Amino acid sequence: MNITVYGSGCAACKATKKLIAEVLCEMGIDASVETESDYRKMLALGILSTQAILIDGRIVCTGHVPGREEIRAWTEEYIEKKRS
Repeated sequence: MNITVYGSGCAACKATKKLIAEVLCEMGIDASVETESDYRKMLALGILSTQAILIDGRIVCTGHVPGREEIRAWTEEYIEKKRS
């Protein structure tokens, strides 16, 4: 699983990356969590509002900083889809 946090590289982006890593650790999931601040890449993906979070290239969140439960929900949904 590869998770990318798209944004300006601000404190909120860094906090989001850290929070995602914490939730994944709590769930016992090994995943790569990266940040990306290249606006050209964001536009190419159709991201017009940051923070945006992608799991394996699929946008799961835009326009706000997610909470723990939201992160957990995306992760569980991703795992279920991979099993099917």
